Amino acid sequence: MRSRKHFFQYFFPVLILLGIVLLLIPLTRVEKVPLEDFDTARKAINGARISRADLYSPENFRKSENLFDSAMLHWQEENDRFILRRDYSVARYFAVQSARYALLAQSNARDNSRSLPIKLVEKIEFLRTRLDSNQELLSVLPVPDQVLTSLSRGRLKFAEAESAYSHGDYFLCEDRLEEAETSLRLAFGSANELLAGYFQNYGEWQKWVKNTIHSSSRENSYVIIIDKMAREARVYRKGIQVHSFGIELGRNWIGDKRFQGDKATPEGYYTVLEKKKHPNTKYYKALLLDYPNTDDIRRFSQDKSNGTLPGSADIGGHIEIHGEGGRGNDWTDGCIALNNRDMDILYNLAAEGARVTIVGSLKPLEEIWKPTF
Repeated sequence: MRSRKHFFQYFFPVLILLGIVLLLIPLTRVEKVPLEDFDTARKAINGARISRADLYSPENFRKSENLFDSAMLHWQEENDRFILRRDYSVARYFAVQSARYALLAQSNARDNSRSLPIKLVEKIEFLRTRLDSNQELLSVLPVPDQVLTSLSRGRLKFAEAESAYSHGDYFLCEDRLEEAETSLRLAFGSANELLAGYFQNYGEWQKWVKNTIHSSSRENSYVIIIDKMAREARVYRKGIQVHSFGIELGRNWIGDKRFQGDKATPEGYYTVLEKKKHPNTKYYKALLLDYPNTDDIRRFSQDKSNGTLPGSADIGGHIEIHGEGGRGNDWTDGCIALNNRDMDILYNLAAEGARVTIVGSLKPLEEIWKPTF
């Protein structure tokens, strides 16, 4: 009896100890939380953020943050499970991938931060060249108001981009350059379309000029050639240019004159009908041209018959080469204006009956309008 009592005295403590051991054995198999992987990912993301990877390498940086969010989500889901059923392998995978993309973003950010200023300088020079090379012609093209608005906005955004670059704000510079290019593309696109259509007549203009210079050489006479695009009146004698004067035109100078009130300067062969002085002209001195001539009347009649002009339209007249110019802009109703000093010279040289040939341009389009974008 006594031995049995001793047996139970020793048996129960051993049994309890064995139970504790059996309970502890599974606990040693509980998966550890991947704290080190999470810490590594978190540090990599912070390093990428310090390197401005959110700006210089946004795609990799966003992917890193999304992967880290996924890792945290899976961690929380596993924490809600019974301790012996937790599995952090998916959370660990996302944390490792998050760190990988954060480090890649950081590396790309360093590279891009060094190359961005160089790219911006190239873009600035590109846009400046486009603006400078066509600045003079753009300032006189009769384009719609919305085109002028786009051009003004493009210039403004370009100036803001240059200012941002000078202050080291490269991202603002990049944004303003994109805005400038968008606006300038619209403006230049409209100018391209306008000029391409206008210069379809270039071959005809060349023939007119060649014939006019030839007549000057053959007849030993003074002739006048008006280059609308160059804003220039050239005087030839014996086929040789002897004078050149700056001019101003009608406000809608691109294209031929079609009707009274269109503010366009006509194109073609004309002659001086009459030489006029004040008070017979309100513009100092003037050479009255024979507009409308036979070609003008024929074209006007065709336009009315085919419906491109209303029946009430009038062909107009009283086109002159006159003084009171030098204003720096196109302001006439279709006439050609010189400053009074140049008008004195031209008035003395040109006789009644002198030939005046008006063309869109003496030069081809590629010599006066640089390719854009």
